[in-house]
Amino acid sequence: MTSNGLVTGISEGTATITAETENGGYQAFCTVRVNPDYPLWDPSKDYPLGSYVLYDGRVFQNWYYANTGIRPTEIDPYGNGAYNPWKEITNEWRPYNRYWGGEIVWHNGKQYKAKNDCYNEEPGVSASWQEITNEWRPNNTYVYGDIVWHNGKQYRAKYWNQNEEPGNSPAWELIE
Repeated sequence: MTSNGLVTGISEGTATITAETENGGYQAFCTVRVNPDYPLWDPSKDYPLGSYVLYDGRVFQNWYYANTGIRPTEIDPYGNGAYNPWKEITNEWRPYNRYWGGEIVWHNGKQYKAKNDCYNEEPGVSASWQEITNEWRPNNTYVYGDIVWHNGKQYRAKYWNQNEEPGNSPAWELIE
């Protein structure tokens, strides 16, 4: 680290930096995200498929052609319900990202898997997401053989079901 605080020699990814005073009396630690050297998003430019940009300190990639002025964090950029062509590169759910079935995200401290393609549908609220847990959840879908915990007991799904509470539905059998 230089005297003006510039950190050099760190590759892309996450790094922990330790700073210490000259006499060794004080130390400070911080973890930083080092972004690649992508260009800043420019509202006056069109971007071909697969372009990477930095916007608001975050990395975005477009998964189809991005017209001039389409801000990476904009929801419904065309005013007709169409998807935003940009996708933030993150494991956290973002309302402006489009997700394909099978993608996994974190939201409010929980992990979810997209059941189908979705856009601006919040995990834990929308039925488009399945919480990844061994605890029964009403919005999750279950198939024959799935095992869950509910009210301290373990159950096995007898067939496909959703919103069928174990112990109160014939869709489940108690595992003794």
